[in-house]
Amino acid sequence: MAVFDPATVGETNSFDNTKSYASASAAKVSQKLNSRLSLSIESNVRFTNFVGSNPRYLDIRTKDAGAEFSYNLNRGTGLKFGYTYRQAEYVGSPLTSEQNFIIGVEHSRILSRTRKTVYSFTMGSTLARAPIVTASSDLRQQYRLIGDASVTHQVGRTWSVQGNYHRGLGYIQGFQAPVFTGAYSAAANGFLNRRTDVTFSAAYSTGEGALTGTPSQFTTYTGDARLRYAMTRTWATYVEYLFYYYNFNQDLATPLGLPPSLTRNGLRAGVTLWIPMRQR
Repeated sequence: MAVFDPATVGETNSFDNTKSYASASAAKVSQKLNSRLSLSIESNVRFTNFVGSNPRYLDIRTKDAGAEFSYNLNRGTGLKFGYTYRQAEYVGSPLTSEQNFIIGVEHSRILSRTRKTVYSFTMGSTLARAPIVTASSDLRQQYRLIGDASVTHQVGRTWSVQGNYHRGLGYIQGFQAPVFTGAYSAAANGFLNRRTDVTFSAAYSTGEGALTGTPSQFTTYTGDARLRYAMTRTWATYVEYLFYYYNFNQDLATPLGLPPSLTRNGLRAGVTLWIPMRQR
């Protein structure tokens, strides 16, 4: 079943028909150090490259690396401690750097054999060093509060509902500088029968200039509904409806010609393929 990721709200939806190519790679290694303590190390690289040489749209590149310790206090509760270093840039502008420190807790409560609720909460601070506007050599440094919170509730054997909140620094295509975003999302997913599953999700996010601190420079609303049907054990087809709505503050630096508000509807179909890496 699909899992809705609130971190992507407002970061992956395009504002117009400008063509671009995006790529992402990730690597993660986890190791259990003892019966209570485990360590995970993760690294990510992402690129967004726009077709042509339109000066209104700058390519975006980000890379990060970090580590997280998890300590189990008991069977249902654990603590998290982590650090991530990230570098990012709108190509042609100075590098933006982030140092993120987080601490959090995860707790699961088993209600019955088919019902379980998992709570997760992390908070911390980021030390961000970024230009005020694109191509500016005026770099500013600032501490900001970041965090994530989620709750997942299992409903029966095949259904679950989830709520999320995310606050952090983001890079959005078409914007002229990094932004801090706060995103709220809710999702439900489950199986209608052995072959068919559905996913519904909705999200709301707001954003502001990373270092200017101007409140609510943009807001977005998104919705998603997907129906997937398994043809065999290894591949499935799906159809999906998407809704986007954006509203921009007049003071926000966006590409010329972009309207202050925009509504988009989308419909897409595709194929999902699972490839077993190891046979038992």
